[in-house]
Amino acid sequence: MRIEDDISTVITDTKNDNTRDYFTGNLNYNKTPSKKLSLFTGLQYSLFTTALDTEISNNRNGLGLQLEQLREQKYDLGSIALRIDLEHQLTGDLKLEYGANWNEARADAFSEIDFLGTDNVAILDFSYREDLYASYASFQGKLTKKIDFTSGVRLEYNSVRSELAMDSSPLIARENTRVFPRASLTATLDSTKTLKVNYAKSIERPNFSRTSTISVFINHVLEGAGNINLQPEVTDEISSVFQYKDKSITFGYFRTTNPINFTIRFEEAEATAILSQVNLEQESGFYASLALPFSKGLWTSNTTISLNYNKIEDRMAALGAVRPYLYAYTNHQFRIAKDTTLSLGGWALTRRKEGIFERNAMLVADASLVKTFGEKLQCAIRFNDIFRGLNFEESYTIDGVRSRGEFFGDGREVALSVKYMMGSQKKNRFKNKDVDENIDRIN
Repeated sequence: MRIEDDISTVITDTKNDNTRDYFTGNLNYNKTPSKKLSLFTGLQYSLFTTALDTEISNNRNGLGLQLEQLREQKYDLGSIALRIDLEHQLTGDLKLEYGANWNEARADAFSEIDFLGTDNVAILDFSYREDLYASYASFQGKLTKKIDFTSGVRLEYNSVRSELAMDSSPLIARENTRVFPRASLTATLDSTKTLKVNYAKSIERPNFSRTSTISVFINHVLEGAGNINLQPEVTDEISSVFQYKDKSITFGYFRTTNPINFTIRFEEAEATAILSQVNLEQESGFYASLALPFSKGLWTSNTTISLNYNKIEDRMAALGAVRPYLYAYTNHQFRIAKDTTLSLGGWALTRRKEGIFERNAMLVADASLVKTFGEKLQCAIRFNDIFRGLNFEESYTIDGVRSRGEFFGDGREVALSVKYMMGSQKKNRFKNKDVDENIDRIN
């Protein structure tokens, strides 16, 4: 480690005790008052709790390991959601859907960091609350015999409030009202070809745990931390899809405000770099993709190839070159016997230059073998990330900090599974569904 002219060797040993508990339960109710009207209501509650206790020992310049820090952290989140939807068949060709939902999420994050050998003990008691109210409506129908349309709008009110227990004023007190329109037209050109044009304005909110004060020790000079100031991404996107039989080509353009990315900032007082998610100003780009399913005899495959051009900008960052890059995904299944299937596949990214960020090429390969015994027993073995291709590199300069990072991920895995069907199966006409729109933000 080098800080200005001070050079030292530090070997760090950490012991982590991490527990995670998650529960979600929902209640769905469906009713059809008439042939043209159907009603859905639902209630869902989710609970997530994680605790992280860490012991940090350092060996400085060969003097031996010494316990220097004790960290106790706990994060609790509860989320409740209520939803009601109505579907009304106005005429044979025109359908109206409308509804409303409410969601409330409350979280508490507690951290105690004891710097042993000093009188310094850092305690953070952080609370977070988010409320979301939304109403929405959509129309589906036909303009002509060969042209279908869908249009809709969603109105949202969202409030976020967070505070520290010892502070008299909130850290964050934010309210927003937003409108999200969408529309699409689908033209049937003939029996094998269709053309679809779409527009949508959408929102993507950060994970709840990313907006807390919980931190993770990575090494002596780098910490991972949440960002209580994170705001949602809002995206406008227009796209068109040309479908020919089972193959398709898609063209699109998008623009996102407040895009979320991981970056590093430097805390000079603590001589520590902080890795966290932040909002940058804007991301925009074009894409063109091909979907090429294929089937012949014992061979079935799905392949997607996408050409992308992304530009990420921020006034505090150095803007570099922008170059298009390729993404490809493929999966091939071979029925090598009546009851045995071999699958080979993977995905790849070429080198990416996206304005602020320059990122490396990646190649990940997977394979699996599935064998069925009789009608009820199925055994499978899967090999993930065969070539250990999840190593990630990126470089950028933001707010005067020049960063070049290499992150080594070992996703190699051999997974075995056995599935046995007991008794006879009956098709269930009703499938329970999630009501909480924020369920993917809980982890």
